[in-house]
Amino acid sequence: MEGLGAKGADSLESLVRGLNPPRVVWVMVPSGKPTEETILKLASLLSSDDMIIDGGNSNYRESVKHGEWLKEKGLHFLDVGTTGGIWGLTEGYSMMVGGEKQIVEHLRPVFETLAPGPKLGWGHVGPSGAGHFVKMVHNGIEYGMMQAYAEGFAIMKAKKDFQLNLHLNVSAPVITQALQRRIRLPEEDPFADKLLGAMRKGFGGHAIKEG
Repeated sequence: MEGLGAKGADSLESLVRGLNPPRVVWVMVPSGKPTEETILKLASLLSSDDMIIDGGNSNYRESVKHGEWLKEKGLHFLDVGTTGGIWGLTEGYSMMVGGEKQIVEHLRPVFETLAPGPKLGWGHVGPSGAGHFVKMVHNGIEYGMMQAYAEGFAIMKAKKDFQLNLHLNVSAPVITQALQRRIRLPEEDPFADKLLGAMRKGFGGHAIKEG
């Protein structure tokens, strides 16, 4: 990276010394102990009003704890659930940001630069911990969608002719649960059903019925 023009640092101490206050340090190391140790070390090196961003995949409960602990020391903390995979460099990253609103606004140029566009692919979702919580939910949605696709293709692969027999010997828990959800008695104005109605309209143009 130094060969490309970046300024290198071989330790957290040299990193902090090389930044002008108020400093911003983006931490992106494996979740758990590595993140914990890095944040603790940085807290001992940084000064009041400096900022730490955890852009890894930390447990949101840990991020809540870090936010409270660093606030007591006069430091600011943002937890940024980050996704984008290997395409992030060219397409931009999706970032779910948790933390103080004024700090998010202060760092807006960073997020706008890393995201697919200034107003696309990132957002302030709530206080400390909210960013990693929303990322956790994002992962659940992603896994569910991929599983449903896999089940659908498995069913089609297992069926050798067009004499449709719905009792296939293929496990399809996501599709089964989705079907059961569609045919069950509706609850009293459930939020999830409103989202499903909106998605059905978006996917297939189905009208949303009131009442």
